[in-house]
Amino acid sequence: MFEVNGTQYELKMNTNRVKMVEAVTGKSIMGEWKQTDGLLSLQTVESCFQLCTKEVGSDYFLNQTIGLKVGTQFMEEHGYAMAAQEIMEALQGDMPFLFQAN
Repeated sequence: MFEVNGTQYELKMNTNRVKMVEAVTGKSIMGEWKQTDGLLSLQTVESCFQLCTKEVGSDYFLNQTIGLKVGTQFMEEHGYAMAAQEIMEALQGDMPFLFQAN
């Protein structure tokens, strides 16, 4: 959960949203995370905020233009590393099966 302009937001991940991010970026988000030790590309970070942001308590994702604006403002205020961390925490919380070892 994070705040921008006094509004609480959260990144919510599910299989369909991750597929959308991967379609936009042309790469596997987990593959990128593993390859870069969590230092996702700026394109991936922006795409995650654009496609996976909701106001806290809402059942609906933000309009993509607004999601991108919220993500950009969050990154400008808190830095790239915090934005990437928000994404990883959302993935781990919402899709723990991606992190299970055999």
